[in-house]
Amino acid sequence: MRKFRFNLQPVLRVREQAERLKQKEFAEAVQAIRRCERDILYFLSERDAARDGLRAAEERHIQPWQLVFHRRYLNHLDTQLHRLHGELLNLSRKAEQKRLELVGASREKKSLDKLKERRRKEYEYEAGREEQKTFDEVGGIYRRRVR
Repeated sequence: MRKFRFNLQPVLRVREQAERLKQKEFAEAVQAIRRCERDILYFLSERDAARDGLRAAEERHIQPWQLVFHRRYLNHLDTQLHRLHGELLNLSRKAEQKRLELVGASREKKSLDKLKERRRKEYEYEAGREEQKTFDEVGGIYRRRVR
């Protein structure tokens, strides 16, 4: 009996490779989001610490130039937070696009996988029929000889 051979195997390999590439791109996009979220948390904690420092300094009657310094630093942190929130939104959009591309690549690969499995079942069915036909023929010959 000959071995099962799927004619579209090279196409399936290309689609599997494309799916792995899309998985990698999506994972990188998710990592970029996580880094941005980590940066946002860092700047939020810095801003909270700076506000606490300003409150403590105001209680000690600080110099006006120190107050200006604290206010500028808080403004800088707020600007950075605003920039990071915009970047996070942009990264989220890109990640969603990468996810949709991954879903499409997975769908294409899965359709070929299903076709391969269907063809394999057809092959096995036909091979079983051929085998049964051979057994029946051998059995018939044996019966004719026994009589």
